Amino acid sequence: MKRIWGSPSPSTARSPLNGQPVPVRLDGRTLFLWWGQDRDDNDCLATHAGRLQVADSEIGIRSAAALHRWQATAPKVQYEQVTDFGQNDAEGVRVIDVDEVRDWLSHPGRAVPVAAGLNVWNFATDVAYTFGRARADRGYWVDRSYDKLFAANVPWAFGLESYRPRWTRQELTALRRVQGDVVGLLRSMLTVSYRPARPAA
Repeated sequence: MKRIWGSPSPSTARSPLNGQPVPVRLDGRTLFLWWGQDRDDNDCLATHAGRLQVADSEIGIRSAAALHRWQATAPKVQYEQVTDFGQNDAEGVRVIDVDEVRDWLSHPGRAVPVAAGLNVWNFATDVAYTFGRARADRGYWVDRSYDKLFAANVPWAFGLESYRPRWTRQELTALRRVQGDVVGLLRSMLTVSYRPARPAA
């Protein structure tokens, strides 16, 4: 697929009909975004003025949701959807860990972080969809890599109790290329969107 980069446009951005806070770890800090499904039942992120709506706390993103009158999902659906994204961190918060994938990219000898790898890949797909951007994340070796990440996270979908991937050189090359693109996309989109709260005077 052809990659489409450029500035996001308020007129083309999708919006969730209902959603929930989603934490993302990037550059050592945890940011919160509003994630849900649009009218076509596709996953996307809330935006404001052509940028992702980003806050530095769950309270902050919920306050933004209340301000913009975004609907929240019911608690049961909320919990099930968050469990799709990732592992618990030390504080018990479920996080999409971009830093873990970046660390793996910087240390080729380390094991593939299958949970963070799948979560970050899927989340980047949602961000790209939000702004109508195509991504170069298809192809024989890329598809094999994605399928192995998916099977490692949800082996029961393949009739297995567990699955530990064994990676070929071609799969790892494809995976590293896509994950590098994914991290670059998320860093650029989150950095341009994030505005840290200023302390009160």
